[in-house]
Amino acid sequence: MSVTNEHSASERKQLYAGGGVFFVTARILVVDFLKDVIPSDKITGFVVFRAHEVMENSQVHKHIK
Repeated sequence: MSVTNEHSASERKQLYAGGGVFFVTARILVVDFLKDVIPSDKITGFVVFRAHEVMENSQVHKHIK
């Protein structure tokens, strides 16, 4: 499922709680982690598109390592 800015934070929280595979932009991912929208204890893995381009000092890197 693609998660976009058209989904409110509460809608995204419900989606994440249901489990599954989600396609999420880096910005939404970071914001949802910071606001505890994503139940991080339930995450079993990540696939990062263009991971070789993620900078070590970026917000994405800090939250997924």
